[in-house]
Amino acid sequence: MSRFRAAAGHATAPLPSRQAKTLLSILVAEDDPVTQDLLKFLIVQRGHHVDVVDDGEKARRALREHHYAMVLIAVEFAKAAS
Repeated sequence: MSRFRAAAGHATAPLPSRQAKTLLSILVAEDDPVTQDLLKFLIVQRGHHVDVVDDGEKARRALREHHYAMVLIAVEFAKAAS
């Protein structure tokens, strides 16, 4: 008998395999080059697409031109866009 059972009336689906996962398009808006490289490495390593911009205006432009599943944005940019 399995340690894990579905709740009464609910079917369980198998977990998706690594190959079957959905490729996400992610925008990283970060002005620190080291953080940019680290985030890009981690996102690409997991098989997703990443665009990196280094200021708020470029982030706004990217968001107008593309659809992203996720946006990772710095709380404070050294060069703030108004």
